[in-house]
Amino acid sequence: MKLLFKSLLLYLLLPISFAYSNVTPITFTVSELINGKQLYNNLVIQFQGEVIGQRLSRTSHVWINIQDADHNAIGAYLPREMSELIQYYGTYKTRGDKVLVEGVYHIKCEEHGGDTDIHVQKLEVLQVGSARDTDKLNLNLIIGCFILFFVILYLFYRKKKKSQQASI
Repeated sequence: MKLLFKSLLLYLLLPISFAYSNVTPITFTVSELINGKQLYNNLVIQFQGEVIGQRLSRTSHVWINIQDADHNAIGAYLPREMSELIQYYGTYKTRGDKVLVEGVYHIKCEEHGGDTDIHVQKLEVLQVGSARDTDKLNLNLIIGCFILFFVILYLFYRKKKKSQQASI
């Protein structure tokens, strides 16, 4: 009977203790969230990745996309003021800021037409992005192409010379 009473008391008090404790959110990747289906729905989660694309503005909030290390991305909905911390959005010419977001994960967000998203509550920029050096020519690649071109040209020359000698 004592065991039953203690179990019942623990069962009733456990949710209250979680409500008043500072539980740290669990860090996920996009694949883990998507594969977890309903397990993580409406939970406060942490997510780390590179901000990519462009900021899509609404009235008081904005949409951004965050890509994890496996190149999977998820949409994040956050207040406009919070998004102003982001300096670089990842494109072909730039590396986006690396951020850590904390927010509520929704598999089918009723507020946004059933889309999967994260409603961001905290955003921390871990590493500021930068411009990519896309105009730099790779000298080794250019030299290798020239060498390959001349080797192929030489082989064609030899083949043509052999076919001319055989026809004589």
